[in-house]
Amino acid sequence: MAPEIKPGQVVILSSQSALLPYLRSWGYSRAVASQTLQEVRSLAEFTIDHHFPIFVNASSVHVQRIVRSWTHGAFPGQAARVMASDLYHEYLHAQYAAGECAALEGQLNLLTRWRDQGILTILRGSPGTRRSARQHDFRTKAISDKRVQTAFSGMWVRTEASVGGSDAPFGSNPAGLPPRGR
Repeated sequence: MAPEIKPGQVVILSSQSALLPYLRSWGYSRAVASQTLQEVRSLAEFTIDHHFPIFVNASSVHVQRIVRSWTHGAFPGQAARVMASDLYHEYLHAQYAAGECAALEGQLNLLTRWRDQGILTILRGSPGTRRSARQHDFRTKAISDKRVQTAFSGMWVRTEASVGGSDAPFGSNPAGLPPRGR
């Protein structure tokens, strides 16, 4: 669903503590590694300093909800696309060093494309709030240290920010940035 993302670029963590070996292998001190674990404990998907791999916290409420929808819901393909869009958001951070607003814009563009192709139907919104793909109103509702809520077709979509890195200016085009390695 997001062919840009390669299987080796995603690591599924069974628990938050499964991140510790990665941090230690990258030279993080025990204290900094512990602090980083605290910072990411509530995140569903994240990168460290906008680098690969993309980590998926399988114990997060968000991921568990998607998995339940995928395994037991009436529309498993819809749940899979939501997860793929979340991973794509993190991919933009890691591949292009995209800031939160640029990654969010890329994710919403992907969701819009899927909606317009008729393969993602859960983002239709109410009849009074539908707009064409070119007329979406990207408005920031609230920004805290790790969360951004943005209006999309009359629906508020919450995304989780990456740990570390910096934000690119709103409206920047992550696809236009050169890829970078670790």
